[in-house]
Amino acid sequence: SAPPKKAPPPSSNKAPAPPTPPSAPPKKAPTPPSRKKDSSARMAGAVAAAKARVAETKVKAPKSATELEFAWRTFRNEPEKWTRFLKTFKPQTLKKIDLSLCPDVFALIISTLKDAVGSPASADILANVIKAKSFAVTKALLSKTDIGHIAAIADGADDADVAA
Repeated sequence: SAPPKKAPPPSSNKAPAPPTPPSAPPKKAPTPPSRKKDSSARMAGAVAAAKARVAETKVKAPKSATELEFAWRTFRNEPEKWTRFLKTFKPQTLKKIDLSLCPDVFALIISTLKDAVGSPASADILANVIKAKSFAVTKALLSKTDIGHIAAIADGADDADVAA
């Protein structure tokens, strides 16, 4: 059998590539928009859409400490919406929620409840909160000012459980 043919040596007749002129910088590909900018724009759009949905949503009384905290974070800087939220409370609403999980929220509720729903309704709500098993812990977490708000609600109450 015949030996394999060898490739011919490279031709030295080819001219080398011309050097790039020193005054012309190399061309760069256009920079794509950064992912960070893109994701922050999407995040801002998502936040705006969520706020719009919350604004359109019918306000309901909370059924858990998580729902109560979410409403507090959503409405605490908007007094009209916070008042509308408090008006959804029934006497048993806060009794069912472990308020020791969110004492800051409870403090705001007691400081604004009387103005939002009136003395008799706020006293009924407070009377039921006091009967809750977790109220002793919640009370221990309240400031003297917050306890003063409870006393103000109790002063306007006819209920012996609250006034005592």
